[in-house]
Amino acid sequence: MQVWSPGFLPYNVTVDDLFDPEHTSKPRNKLIAQVFYDIGLIERYGSGIDRILEACQDAGLSQPVLENFSGGFRIRFSSSEQPLKEHGASNEGLNEGLNEGLKSLFTAIKENSGIQAKDLAENLHRPIKTVERQIKVLIDKGLIERRGSKKTGGYWIR
Repeated sequence: MQVWSPGFLPYNVTVDDLFDPEHTSKPRNKLIAQVFYDIGLIERYGSGIDRILEACQDAGLSQPVLENFSGGFRIRFSSSEQPLKEHGASNEGLNEGLNEGLKSLFTAIKENSGIQAKDLAENLHRPIKTVERQIKVLIDKGLIERRGSKKTGGYWIR
């Protein structure tokens, strides 16, 4: 199951920030957030992701995947009965042996799975051919996989 919301995370908040229990909540629409708070649908700002992770752990489910995706933000849940791991534990050693260029590309893809190679090249200030070669390295190492149509955009998974 997945939940998708249009628009990316607000105000320079990264996916990794969401795993920090002390992260600062920055509601995109303060009026709507206040209404939800006033009617009791939220108990405090910034507690939603923590509650989702805790509920998955309590249910014995694997950690959901949080990602910028296709012009929005999504959370993907799996019914897999693998125990929840601490954030980053499943990535332990994942980018071991990668040079800094590959690491920064991998991070950029991880933070925005819907990004296209030309946008990666622009954001990372690299030639498109370099980015395409580096993407092939990440694919060959099994760190990323392209899903969806090249023509309509597709997205990266890890």
